[in-house]
Amino acid sequence: MNEESKTKVGESKGEDVRNEGYERREGKDDFGRSYQSTEQVGLIESQQKKKKAVERGERLLNMTDQAAASFLGGGPKRRSQKESLRDEMFSRLQTPEQFFGVSNRRSSQNLSYSIDSQNSLSYVQPINPRTVNSFLQVLAYHGKLDDAKKTFEMMRDYGVEPNIYHYNSLINVCAKARAPEEALKIFQNMKRMSDIKPDWVTYGALINVLAKNGNIHRAQQILKMAVQAGYTANQHMVSTILTGYIKMGDYNTAWKFWDYLEEHKVCSRNLALYTNAFTLCAKTNQTEKAILLFNTMKDKDEINPDDVAYNAMIAACAARTDYYEEAVKYMERMKGEGHLPSLFTMNTMLHAASVNKDIKGAEQIFSDMTNSGLYDLDIVTYTSLLNTVARSQVWTKDPQAEAKADLILNEVNLRGFKIDSKFMGALLGVYTVGNNVEKAQRLMREMESRFGVVPDVSHHTSMIQMYSEIHDPEGVKNQLNSLDKTGYLIDQRGYQAIVTSCAKTYLLKSGVSYARKMIEADYHSKNSNCLRVLLEKARDLGDLGTEVDICEIADFQLPEPNIDMKREIIERIYEVQQKRKGSHFSKVIPGFVPSESAKKATKEHNKERPSPFWSK
Repeated sequence: MNEESKTKVGESKGEDVRNEGYERREGKDDFGRSYQSTEQVGLIESQQKKKKAVERGERLLNMTDQAAASFLGGGPKRRSQKESLRDEMFSRLQTPEQFFGVSNRRSSQNLSYSIDSQNSLSYVQPINPRTVNSFLQVLAYHGKLDDAKKTFEMMRDYGVEPNIYHYNSLINVCAKARAPEEALKIFQNMKRMSDIKPDWVTYGALINVLAKNGNIHRAQQILKMAVQAGYTANQHMVSTILTGYIKMGDYNTAWKFWDYLEEHKVCSRNLALYTNAFTLCAKTNQTEKAILLFNTMKDKDEINPDDVAYNAMIAACAARTDYYEEAVKYMERMKGEGHLPSLFTMNTMLHAASVNKDIKGAEQIFSDMTNSGLYDLDIVTYTSLLNTVARSQVWTKDPQAEAKADLILNEVNLRGFKIDSKFMGALLGVYTVGNNVEKAQRLMREMESRFGVVPDVSHHTSMIQMYSEIHDPEGVKNQLNSLDKTGYLIDQRGYQAIVTSCAKTYLLKSGVSYARKMIEADYHSKNSNCLRVLLEKARDLGDLGTEVDICEIADFQLPEPNIDMKREIIERIYEVQQKRKGSHFSKVIPGFVPSESAKKATKEHNKERPSPFWSK
C-alpha cells in the first residue's frame, strides 16, 4: 500500500460513516474488503423491518387469543430486575448463617461473608438494617419461614434492632409460607411494643395472609382495626377480602361487607371492586343489581370496563333465563370496544344458551369455537356442553342424551383433560335427570376410584333430587345420611334442593331440620319456594305441629289458635307470637295461661344478641 493510501485510511478512522461512504460506494475498501455503503445498509434494514412486520401480522392471525395476548405483551410479564437480583442473592445466601458469617466468625466491621466454590471467605456486603431487610424480602419471596425467624434472632447479635420494615417483611414470609397464625402472633407482638406500631403496610400484609388462607372474617376484623387506627383502606385490601368471601361461597356475608363499605365510605370503588361486585351478582342471580352497578361505574365514576369486567357482566346475565339477550348485547358491546371474546367469554355464552333452552344456539357456539381455531377448548367447555345435553332431556326428551354424554366423556379422555368435580356433576346430571338410577348409583360408587373425584355436596343433592322425583323416600334418607357423614358445608342451592326433596317425599321432620340449618347459615329469603312447598305438604297431612315450626322458621302467618287444638300446639303458637311480640291469647282463648316452660322459652329468645361489627 502506498503512502497516499495509508494517509487516506488513517484520516477516515474515527470520522462519521457518511464521510467515508462516498469514497467506498463501489463495494471495495482500500484493503480489498467487501462493504456496503451507508445508503445501501439503510435500504436493506428498511426492507428487513417491513418483512418482519408482515411476518408478525401473519403470526398474530394464526395465534389463539391467549397466545396473541402474550405475543403483544398481555401475557406473563418478564421477571423484574429486582426479582432477578433476589433470586441471585438467594442462590448465594441460602441460610442465615451464610448471610451473617461462617462458623460464628464475626468481623469487627460487621461484614457479611459467603462461601465460594473454593470454600474461601469472600466479602458480600455490610450488615445493617437495610441489608437485613433485603435478605428477609428474599426469604419472603421463597417462603422460608424458619430461616426468617432465625434471621430475626441473629440480627440483634450483629447490632441490628428490628424495625417496622423487618416486621412487615416477616409477615410477608408468613403469607408465602401459608402461616396465618404466625402472622397474627407477630402482629400481636408489634401491638405490645412501645417504639414500633403497625402501619398501613402491616395491616395490608396481614389481611393478605389471612384472606389467602381462608380466614376471611378475621381479615375483615383487621380491616376495621386499620380504619379505627386512622389508616385509609386501599382498594386492594378490600378487594382481597371480597374475593375471599366469593371463593368461599359465602355470598350473604360478601354482600353485607359490600354494604358496610358503602355505609362507612371505607374506600372509593375501582375497576377491581366493581368486577368483584358483578361476579357476586352472577353468583346470587342478582342481574338487575349488576346492570345498575355497571351503569354507575360507566356514567358516575367514569371507569371503563376491561375484558374481565365484561366477562363478569356476561356471567351475571347468563345466570338468569330472562337476561339471555342482555348477555348477547354485552358481548357485542365488548367486541365494539376492542376486547376480543376470550375462551371464558365463549364458555359463558355456551352456558347461557344451555340455561335458556337454546339448544341450537349452544351447538352453534360450540361449532364456532371448534372451527375458528382461535380457542383451545378446555374441560369447562365440555362441562357446559354436557350440561346442555342434560337439560335437553327436560325440554326435548332427547332419547340420545346418554349416548351423547358418553361421546363427550370419550372426547375428554382422548384430549387428556383432567376431569373435575363440575364435569362429574354434569355427567351425573344426565343420568339423574333421566332417572337412570342404576347408572347414577354406579357413577357415585366409581367416581373416586375411576376418575379421582371425591363426590361433593352437588353430587349428593343431585342424587337426592332424583330419588324425590321417583318418590323414593328411602333413597332420599340414605343419601342424606351419606351426605351428613361427609361433614361438607351445604350451600344455599343445596339446602333448597334438600328441603324441596324432603317435602316431595313427605319427610317433613327432615325437611324442617334442614330448613333450620339453612336459616342458621343465613341462607334464607321469606319468599323461598322450598319452604312454601314444605308448608303445603304439612297442611296436606294436617300436621299442625310441623306447620307451626315451618311458620316460625320462615316467618309465615301462623294458624289461628282455637279451642279444638291440643294444648301443646296452642302453647307453640303462643311462644312464636310472643317472640314476634304479637297479640295476647286472651281474646281468642279466654282463660288461657301459658306454662312456665313456654314463658321461659320466650324470655330466652328475646335476649339481645350481639350484632356484627358492620352494623355498629
